[in-house]
Amino acid sequence: MENTLAPTHQQFPIQNLKPKTRNINPHPKPLGTILVTIMKTNLMCRTLAISMAFLCFSCIPYKIPPKIESHKVMKTKKFKRDLPSSFGFVFNDPKEADEFYYYINSKFDLGYDQVETNVPMEIDNERFYLSFHEREKTSETLNLIPLVIDGILNSEGHDPIFEEVHTSRSGYWYIILTVEDEELLDVLDPTHDDHKKVVDYLSRLRQEYLNTHHYSELAFKQKWD
Repeated sequence: MENTLAPTHQQFPIQNLKPKTRNINPHPKPLGTILVTIMKTNLMCRTLAISMAFLCFSCIPYKIPPKIESHKVMKTKKFKRDLPSSFGFVFNDPKEADEFYYYINSKFDLGYDQVETNVPMEIDNERFYLSFHEREKTSETLNLIPLVIDGILNSEGHDPIFEEVHTSRSGYWYIILTVEDEELLDVLDPTHDDHKKVVDYLSRLRQEYLNTHHYSELAFKQKWD
């Protein structure tokens, strides 16, 4: 009788199966292709890709304070419109607020009386009157990444979340000195006869202020060695 039994495993030899391994692509895709793929997935990945693209040029300054290495004699109205009309000796003040006030008070022993206006000082036996003002100049920057992200959110029907950081500000403080003679003429006007020696005096005054930390040592000190 013919054998009708199902074939046994001997008739179908077992293949030598190997475990599956991951197919790792030895040639990664270019960055541009990866970014395009990411942007097609969802909103969050799209914003991430755009943020990466704008990383190198994400901030654009549109208001820059003046860079003054030492000092600058200029018309005060050109520096700040709220200042009185005259020439001024302008320099950057890296110290804390009111430090120059305390310096002038100690330097000329004023007893905190009329420290900011018409402070009498003598240069080569001539009397002049010093006034000063403190003013801030801000640096303002446009931040592109928050703007772009909020633009994408808006196009997708979402509310912007970075409105408060579309721009950023940082402040720089300056001291503006003005000087008049006894006839109330502007000594810092380049046409004044005493212009040069007063500018030289203010330059040394500025340097002393920046180098001094204990202003009480300056009381009654009017001359440099």
